[in-house]
Amino acid sequence: MDRRACDIIHPDVLFCGGLHETRRIADYAELHYMPMAMHGNSGALGTIGAAHVAAGIRNFLGLEYHLIEAEWTCTFVRREGAALFDGGSVPLTDAPGLGVELDRDVCSRYLDAGQTLFD
Repeated sequence: MDRRACDIIHPDVLFCGGLHETRRIADYAELHYMPMAMHGNSGALGTIGAAHVAAGIRNFLGLEYHLIEAEWTCTFVRREGAALFDGGSVPLTDAPGLGVELDRDVCSRYLDAGQTLFD
């Protein structure tokens, strides 16, 4: 960013250090007048997290997400009272945390042999 080697920043919440670090990247990009398009290749939970970061930054350009690789990527989290995705948008709520819960039954089905969910 300091050397203007790119025009748009494209971080992924899961690979750049989480929500807080992604926000720090966005703030630094804003100092350099660079927009940020969120990368979202991490299933429904990562996409919801990225949408929360995006909602709080001024230089947000767009959120990439595609949930087609495995049919279960949209089923391992759920939200009461609102769809996870709606016509190309990611509605957010004021529920605690990210506003979603893991569906433990779905998560358990897709664990590798020997892995368990922790409480």
